[in-house]
Amino acid sequence: MIIYLDALLVKEIFFNSIILFLTGKITNQKIKFMRLILSSLFGGVYSIIIILTNYNLSYNTFINFFCAIIMNMIAFKNEDINSFVKNIITFYLITFGFGGLN
Repeated sequence: MIIYLDALLVKEIFFNSIILFLTGKITNQKIKFMRLILSSLFGGVYSIIIILTNYNLSYNTFINFFCAIIMNMIAFKNEDINSFVKNIITFYLITFGFGGLN
C-alpha cells in the first residue's frame, strides 16, 4: 500500500487543529494561532513517525497518551492542574467523536 506522507501530514495537521480549536473553545482557553499550528504539526510529525517505524501496539497506547499531553501543553497555557486535566479530557472526547470521520 502506498502512503503519501505529505498528504498524511496535511490531513493530520488539519484534523489536529480542528480538535485543538474545539478543545480551546469548549474549555474557554485563549487560543493562539501559532501555538495551535505548532501543536498540530507536532501531532502530524508524530503520526508519520509511527507509520515509518511500525511501533508495536502495546507501546503505542502509552505514547499516544503522552503525545496528547504534549500537544495540549504546546497549544494551551494551562494555569493549573484542573484546567490541564479538563483540556486533556475534552481533547480525548472530541477525538473520539471525530474518530469515524478520518
